[in-house]
Amino acid sequence: MTSSIQAACHLSHEEGSPRGRYADPTFSELELAALDWLDGFYQLEHLLSARKWVIRLAGNASEELRFAALTHDAERFFPGGPSDKPQNGFDNPDYLFEHSKRSADIVEEWLRQRDPQLPDRFIERVRALILRHEIGGNPEEDIMQAADSLA
Repeated sequence: MTSSIQAACHLSHEEGSPRGRYADPTFSELELAALDWLDGFYQLEHLLSARKWVIRLAGNASEELRFAALTHDAERFFPGGPSDKPQNGFDNPDYLFEHSKRSADIVEEWLRQRDPQLPDRFIERVRALILRHEIGGNPEEDIMQAADSLA
């Protein structure tokens, strides 16, 4: 892992165990790979916090929900995304739609390239959760939206 991830999770290769605010021994291999992928993202702490909140709110959060929380704002890490003005409070529905769709597209593409054997069901559920992270919908999507707001 790289230094900004180490800083966010307080990981120590020498000790071999995560510690600190966002440390969690339940990080999957895929989640750790996503952290490497998004290393340097200015909102990495927000993503880690959202993951922590979905676990807290859902109790037994699904792997899809945990992964979606960890990657839901990925599009902001890559140039060319939608923009809005802070005076709008970033609540412009057109912005939120484009942001959610672009994040879902980017994460889906990364998942498919990283592991072509990953089940479509997993990818489609992660995509749906990211698409709905601003507005909610079903109970799991509502948890995703709440976690994003709390983070």
